[in-house]
Amino acid sequence: MEANKTLIWLNITIVLFAWMVSVVAFNELPERIPTHFGLNGKPDRWSDKTPLIFYMMPTIQVVMVVIFIWIIRYPKLFNFPQKNEIKNWPEENKKPIYKYLSKMSLVICLMINLLFLTIQYSIIYGAKTETMSKIALALIIIMTFSFIPLTVFILANLNKIIKETKKTLSYQKVI
Repeated sequence: MEANKTLIWLNITIVLFAWMVSVVAFNELPERIPTHFGLNGKPDRWSDKTPLIFYMMPTIQVVMVVIFIWIIRYPKLFNFPQKNEIKNWPEENKKPIYKYLSKMSLVICLMINLLFLTIQYSIIYGAKTETMSKIALALIIIMTFSFIPLTVFILANLNKIIKETKKTLSYQKVI
């Protein structure tokens, strides 16, 4: 649970930082801001600078963090491939699975928050320079493609935890 608290506070800190950066930058930006960048780092879509458009990323971040925190408080809401397989297990045997899923959900939330923060920074930087920072572009690409191996890693570890718990249940039935 301590790891979850740390991850929750990291997520909240990133969201607060995204809001702080956005609020500070809003009045300094031109009336048109980039809303999409090409692979070359140049903006290819622009929009009028309105609070709705500009604060959309930080708002989504807030909603996302609230949803993730709510979901980990009700672990039966998790959806995963083996959900039906474990539904009849004793609650005590489900705890390690729910604990792992809670932690990994917050890790995913953290990665998405970092991605959104980087995108928001790119919008601010792009509005001022009409280009995207090469570091931001690299980070966005790396973070986006890291979700695939992360998902594989999470599912593989989840499978391992379920198999170990099954062995424990089988052993308990024998005794």
